[in-house]
Amino acid sequence: MDELVRVLAESLAAVATGAPERLDPLLRVLEAEADLESCAVLMARAWTGNPPVYADRAAAWLIETPGALDLGYADAPHWISRELIAAISPYWSPLPGEQLIDAVLFRTPARERTVRAREWRGTAELCLLSGIALHRRPPRVQRRIAELRRKLFVEDVPPPRRRDDYVRVLVPIPEERARRMSDRQWLRAILIHGDVKGCGPVGRPGSGEAEQQAHVLDALTRQDPERFARLVLQVPAGSSLAYVNAVMNGIGGAHLDPALILDAVRQVEDIGGSELTPAILWLIENQALRPLPEQLLAIVARIALTDPDPVEDIGWQEGTDLGSAGVASARGIAAYVIGTLLQHDLARAPVFTAALQALVDDGNLPVRYAAIGALSPLFAADPGAALGCFRVAISADEHLLATRNVDLFLRTVLRGGRYADVADVLARMGASALAPVRRSGARQLALASLGRSDLDLAVEALVGSPDEEVRSGVAETFAAYAWQQQRPDRCVAGLSLAFDDPSASVQQAAAHCFTTIGERAWDERARTLSSAFITSRAFASHAEAFLRSADRTPLPLPPWVLEACKRYLNPSAQSRASARSMASAPGYHLVRIIIRIHAQNREPDIRRRCLDLLDELLLLRAHRIDDAIAAIER
Repeated sequence: MDELVRVLAESLAAVATGAPERLDPLLRVLEAEADLESCAVLMARAWTGNPPVYADRAAAWLIETPGALDLGYADAPHWISRELIAAISPYWSPLPGEQLIDAVLFRTPARERTVRAREWRGTAELCLLSGIALHRRPPRVQRRIAELRRKLFVEDVPPPRRRDDYVRVLVPIPEERARRMSDRQWLRAILIHGDVKGCGPVGRPGSGEAEQQAHVLDALTRQDPERFARLVLQVPAGSSLAYVNAVMNGIGGAHLDPALILDAVRQVEDIGGSELTPAILWLIENQALRPLPEQLLAIVARIALTDPDPVEDIGWQEGTDLGSAGVASARGIAAYVIGTLLQHDLARAPVFTAALQALVDDGNLPVRYAAIGALSPLFAADPGAALGCFRVAISADEHLLATRNVDLFLRTVLRGGRYADVADVLARMGASALAPVRRSGARQLALASLGRSDLDLAVEALVGSPDEEVRSGVAETFAAYAWQQQRPDRCVAGLSLAFDDPSASVQQAAAHCFTTIGERAWDERARTLSSAFITSRAFASHAEAFLRSADRTPLPLPPWVLEACKRYLNPSAQSRASARSMASAPGYHLVRIIIRIHAQNREPDIRRRCLDLLDELLLLRAHRIDDAIAAIER
């Protein structure tokens, strides 16, 4: 059978290469039998025969078909899927490619979600991500691959030793048949279609048909969550955990009786113990908006205090994504879930205070980071406890002070008018040897100054600092709050200076103010900022931020925006548009802005200025300029 599949696959690939128009009827036949493993393998192999033609279609198939990312061999369960990704990635369009990357990033098959699997969790993800062509890997993929290599101590997963031993990958019972099954039949199917043990890509256990059948159970559970929540109460111990996990995922967003959810959680704990802890936590997190019995909340607190996962102590490593690393362990997930539960109901704080006090002192840095994320909602309920936890958390490693969760907590404290409670922390950040920490500290002090004029002199000292990281931090805060009601004049004055800063980093941080204008009217404040920007050093390199925001606002644009357009096209300015910029985003935004102002005004002088600018854009062959000119009645 395996030899027949191999020969058919080679034949289909040859048809795809030589006569792709003849392949589509064959693919339609295979799609009709998509629940068969051999058909899925044949489709994957066929598309590799002509990637330029089938790249986007194959990417969509990988995303939408259950099990399509798990095509492989007994000792390399994802290798066929990886080879398809390797073939199509140089040719896929941006949108399908990004969607497939999103589907693969942080994807964890059921067999990697157990406590026993924590050492090799991420192997499937590394296999699939490593198939993406080097020049098509965005920075987030490169960072994730580097992170997985450090964790697994391998550069890549090994190829299969035998290519004639396919792993069973697709469902034994298709969804149409499964939809008609009774509870008794489901319990029998769970017993019969259990795990088929094989050899994973690095010698660990692999799973078989249970994981794929569980995809069907997940889909049906979402359609009738109460029925399957009650079904899980009957699942015996020793059953494949893939099925239980599928039911827990399926009922996550359903509005069920909290008592039924509590019973299901207790049953799942009895069935799978710590291996199903993540499924339990995500289920409870999905119910955060609803009133929950204290017993459910106590389960989360107990997991946070006693679960052994993660065992190892992990210190800071350059490039580590603490957020994703945190939710790859039970205690880290518990910290995240506690934050969500508190955010939706501050009355739950007493249940979780002790757990958070333990989590912020955890030996695992990603767990501490996750716990810091829960301190912002705790601060609203118990400021003293939150501040105490925060000080313990940041004592572990200086690098934490530059992370997003610390940034969010400090913002919460400062917006609450509690600068004195963190003044020493900001001073510590300002004196740090780490540039990102100094930048973050400057950003926070500038934020504090928007509510306290007595800090103005300290912020002015930062603006005059020789450290460009410090100046960039101040500019970031002024840019973020430029359109708020809190001391707008101070933000405008600070940004006007930053636009002319000699550092490109500071200029870029200041120019970000135009990306935060959103749907507000382009009023006198915007005109003041724009005037300073147009005549500054920053305009030459960062004009696109201004043009993009002006183009995207749904409100009428004032005629003075034409000054920025004229400046961008001024031959004597450094910002003189290049042929490349005219053929891409800046030229496109310019055309749209000028067309809008022309349509929104009836004054002859304004319309004449618009037409003059369009004439120049026509000479520069700006993107879509021909369509724009044709749309105007001259």
